[in-house]
Amino acid sequence: MTCSLTSKDITIVSGSIPPSGISLPNRQSAKPLDPVSTKSGEGHSREDPTKLTVEQIIGFFDSFRDEIVDLLAARGVEMFHTAGGDRFDARRQSSVGTVETSNSELAGRVAETAQPGFEHGATVLSKEKVKIYSFARSDSDEPKP
Repeated sequence: MTCSLTSKDITIVSGSIPPSGISLPNRQSAKPLDPVSTKSGEGHSREDPTKLTVEQIIGFFDSFRDEIVDLLAARGVEMFHTAGGDRFDARRQSSVGTVETSNSELAGRVAETAQPGFEHGATVLSKEKVKIYSFARSDSDEPKP
């Protein structure tokens, strides 16, 4: 589903049918988003939005993300992420990059999470995006002739 933000609400540009067992809220119960307020209740002046600081704008998007995660959790969709060093699992994860390591035991393991995954029960709705360790032999590891 793709959305575009307007000054008063979210406009659905295109969408898809949600996975079975997940129901979306009906339009009547949905409240319009207030683009200048935060989850903590602190509001910003509606008179001049150009005066918002970078921190305030980032705070708005952080709050928006948290509210979406809460809405998904209320419908049984959980966010998940893997600890660094765990084995890569292609059923639940997609590799989006590599991180070089001189430790051969870490090769093929998760280095870091770039984006969490989402699941509903045993069904993975969105794979976790991770970076994987890649073994890179250092010059000191090379055998000397």
